[in-house]
Amino acid sequence: MTEARRLPYEKIRYRATLTGLSPIHIGGGAPEPACRYAIDEDTKTAYVLRESFVASRYAEGRITGSEYHRRPSPASVVPKTEPERSEAVLYEVKAPRVAASLDKEARPFVRNGFGQAFIPGTSIKGAIREALLFSLLVQDDRLRGEIAASVRDLIAEMKKSNPQSANGIRRNRNHASRLEELFRNPGAGGRADPKNDILRCMAVEDTPPDNRGFTLAAANIFSLSGGVLAPMISQTRNGQSTRSAPVFLEFLDPGMSFPFGFTLDKALLEKLSPPMGKVQFRNSVDIIGALRDQADFTASLESTFFSEFDSSGKLWKKEYEGAGLKENQAVIRIGWGCGWMGHSLFPLLGYSENDVAESPKSRKVLVSQNGNPLSLLGYAVLTLQEE
Repeated sequence: MTEARRLPYEKIRYRATLTGLSPIHIGGGAPEPACRYAIDEDTKTAYVLRESFVASRYAEGRITGSEYHRRPSPASVVPKTEPERSEAVLYEVKAPRVAASLDKEARPFVRNGFGQAFIPGTSIKGAIREALLFSLLVQDDRLRGEIAASVRDLIAEMKKSNPQSANGIRRNRNHASRLEELFRNPGAGGRADPKNDILRCMAVEDTPPDNRGFTLAAANIFSLSGGVLAPMISQTRNGQSTRSAPVFLEFLDPGMSFPFGFTLDKALLEKLSPPMGKVQFRNSVDIIGALRDQADFTASLESTFFSEFDSSGKLWKKEYEGAGLKENQAVIRIGWGCGWMGHSLFPLLGYSENDVAESPKSRKVLVSQNGNPLSLLGYAVLTLQEE
């Protein structure tokens, strides 16, 4: 009997860490009504109440319909002793003064069923995927021109559409499929096969649950006009101008570090590595290099943008440019608020604010109680250290 041939099997594991440089929000489902947050202004703490606890208060008539959606619960509703306290409170976050202005609803950070926060591996892997695509397009003028022409057609279709259909066109399947093909080897019939996607060799795990270092805060959309950054003004249906209102979200604080599992299957990488003209990488050095290429490009544009009005460096920080990083580290941008510049394929392809409806002269930023801009969003450092 012939001995079965053994396939080569080698997985390289890394000690991977994500460390926040700015506040980060990764959404975890539908917004929560304001009454689920009991805010103690003395201790600057927001207690996130369990749904069952809020529902029982509503059924007993202790919360009115208008209060349910418009006002936080008073801190006095939180029981002082156990086990009643744990039965009422799912988790707690820090609440600076601006949190007391919470109105209608807040967007929670992604959490498991026990109310424990984590950073999804899919968010990190998605950012790496985009950086690898960016790196390919930077090096291939012909391919970049081809993708730019595809985007031009897509934008033309968006401009002719009504607002209700614009999002669907933006996620045009044919355009998305063309980008996905750049990660894949041809399968049967010469078509790019999802089973041959090179990123199958990369396993990025969720970070372990951890409730340390989260804050309930407010963010708003600011736009630059005449060298002044101010809340964005939009037109209502009746033609009146209105300033954008802040939204409340749970943010991971800057400086917090989350470890996570990161593995490259070397044998599978060699098997799935696509031909020239498609996304390729050999190891973590190439991954970090792609992330750095993208971060450098974005930083050059963003630093120019903020130099128009932010001479004090309050919003744009040198850390976002990768200053002082080690060879195995790169700046990465994830989560809510990254916007146009956080996903830098459009500017790489040569498009400006006049080409699309969403202008890159606007930014989502953390704001103070007075509505002043405090910080940009979504910046972090990724570290990959081979074990």
